[in-house]
Amino acid sequence: MLLLARIDADYEVLTTKEVDIEDLIIEVIMRTKKSADLKHVKVKFNLEGEDHHSSLRADPDLLINVFYNLIDNAIKYSFADQTINVTMTWTATAINLEVADFGPGIPDDHKQIIFERFSRVGPGNDRKGYGLGLSIAMKIANLHQFKLSARDQVGSTQEKKTGSVFVLEMKNF
Repeated sequence: MLLLARIDADYEVLTTKEVDIEDLIIEVIMRTKKSADLKHVKVKFNLEGEDHHSSLRADPDLLINVFYNLIDNAIKYSFADQTINVTMTWTATAINLEVADFGPGIPDDHKQIIFERFSRVGPGNDRKGYGLGLSIAMKIANLHQFKLSARDQVGSTQEKKTGSVFVLEMKNF
């Protein structure tokens, strides 16, 4: 809550430096390993793209917060015995991170409000938490001029969701 208040008050100033995104993601995956193991969920890290340079200017502490929220949510909402795919891809102008879970999914009419404060929607909203994580992640993404969005897993239909994919597009200026 303190972080959200500081960001809202424009108190949070970015302390940017050249950071290795791949290293930060691996660190977060290691931090979440215990909760993944308890849930019988595997977290698989994939690297895609031809240019494997994974550094850009960002605030590493804030970016870890975003990665943690996305991966931790995927663990919370995935069904047991599933694999969460954390995929990092490169383009000429950005490094993209996708976190794909195999949980209940997000109803189409809730895909934008999940980034609002205290938002807990759809099936499985009995999980621990206050509905602040994605709001904080979105604020941090906006501070960095990154784009955070959510979509359905491939194969999902309106009637039967097969999970969600959160995408963080980190432009490399």
